[in-house]
Amino acid sequence: MSEEKNMEQREAMLRQREEELSRRELRVLARQTLAQRGLGPEADAYLDYTDREKCLASIDGVEKLIRSEAARLVEKRLAAQGAPLPGKAAVLDEDALSDYEYYTMKLGKAF
Repeated sequence: MSEEKNMEQREAMLRQREEELSRRELRVLARQTLAQRGLGPEADAYLDYTDREKCLASIDGVEKLIRSEAARLVEKRLAAQGAPLPGKAAVLDEDALSDYEYYTMKLGKAF
């Protein structure tokens, strides 16, 4: 009986070491992937290291979150400065243009 118990303990210790090694390998992969995508290594604290697929999916999620928050902050700052927002056309007051400016804009060429 003690031999069986000893064998079970060894197997449990081996499984635990394998899981720790796998988690370390996934951390290295995650940090490399984060660096390739231009994200900081601090983001690795929010990743799921259960397996490779979950790790990569969590990297995608963190990247999406960071990029959307950055875009929101840029739009907020531009709006505060009165600058036109990216992807949105600036409103042009055609009545304030001279005839020359108006027709150049409409026809796309100078006279």
